[in-house]
Amino acid sequence: MNVVIDLLNLPCDIKYEIKNYCYDNRGYTYTELDEIEKIKSKQKWYKLRIKIELWYWKNLEVSVSWLRPIYRNGKYLRGCYYGCKQNSYNTILHELRTIKEYKEYKESIM
Repeated sequence: MNVVIDLLNLPCDIKYEIKNYCYDNRGYTYTELDEIEKIKSKQKWYKLRIKIELWYWKNLEVSVSWLRPIYRNGKYLRGCYYGCKQNSYNTILHELRTIKEYKEYKESIM
């Protein structure tokens, strides 16, 4: 759209007003903002899991290297300190328990 506006033989003030009408203050159009919101809503649970994993890491009081993925035997082990044999969560139940603890923690501080 900028290319089209720049090709118009108009004063700079009018071009500026057209750009302000078409774009927001960050330079996105309405359709681009809709796409960004769709992507954010799709990644909502993924971001929540990362947040919970960081909270879990903080409660364990281990080094930052625990968060770094490790490649062993053709598999990536996420969120695992050096020398561990499995993922940061032993089972799905352990992960669900961690999520429940996180929710209780959030409610207690509010």
